[in-house]
Amino acid sequence: MARRSPARRAVNAAILLVLFGTCGFMWLEGWDFWQALFFTVITVTTVGYGDYGLSEEGLRFATILIVCGFGVVTYAAGQMAPVILNERIAREWKMKRELQKLSGHFIVCGLGRVGRAVCSSLAQERVPFVAVDPDPEAVEEAARCGHLAITGDATSDDVLMRLHVERAK
Repeated sequence: MARRSPARRAVNAAILLVLFGTCGFMWLEGWDFWQALFFTVITVTTVGYGDYGLSEEGLRFATILIVCGFGVVTYAAGQMAPVILNERIAREWKMKRELQKLSGHFIVCGLGRVGRAVCSSLAQERVPFVAVDPDPEAVEEAARCGHLAITGDATSDDVLMRLHVERAK
């Protein structure tokens, strides 16, 4: 039997919570589906919508729903954190492997307007290169474009050693 992904489990938990809340309010307060769904969503998201005039049972149920909602959000965050962290770690390992393979490559220092244009031209010509920029967002954008890039200061000897400047053109 295949295991469900953490994201799927988190979504399923949220759906079950909303269904539970909606059915509960329909039963306890006698509301129609849409009114019960609306109140469930504003309760779970802690938005709130003023005094709805709940019955005593409705108030108790809303309290339970809020606690369960907090539990589901915490569970979802716990399920998604390893996925996000693993993707980042995997990206870093891939970057290290790619850097180890480089030889006869160019080093593009800076990912401003000119640096991005140089990267695009080198990539189009299939010339090996690695880019370096102090701005993590610029490096992330370069990585999304499929370019090998790291965050760092191109004037730093340590950074240049990581880029294998001794093997670069």
